[in-house]
Amino acid sequence: MSIEDFVESIYMGDRACKAICIDGWNKRVVIQVDSISVIGDAKKGWDPTSDRNLENACLVLTGVTSAALTPPGYLPNDYIHGLRVTPTAGGCYEFTLDVASVDDAGRTTEVTVRIVGAGAHLSPAEAPDEDLLAPAPRG
Repeated sequence: MSIEDFVESIYMGDRACKAICIDGWNKRVVIQVDSISVIGDAKKGWDPTSDRNLENACLVLTGVTSAALTPPGYLPNDYIHGLRVTPTAGGCYEFTLDVASVDDAGRTTEVTVRIVGAGAHLSPAEAPDEDLLAPAPRG
């Protein structure tokens, strides 16, 4: 499975972004979500009766070379509105998440999280090195 197919095989929309951990030492970003649905082959369409929900799971991005939150100054702390992946030069991918940020007064701001990395997998929150679902290595 390619990275693009991997991203298409999971559903994180309307799920809460609990945490984003940028681990520069290990070149990875861990995005903790309250629930991630594994929908399987997105080309066949999503059958909501056959999905597998991973509660308190993480999308782990590896081989990370950059991370940015736009606009600056807001914490992604509410619902995820979308996840996209685009190949970049050099064999990496740009993962883009649109996540709401809600302040103490209840004002919502859309935050775009852009991360460039080489790989991705799903893991339980308590064990981000464990692969619950990962695409096949490239090459």
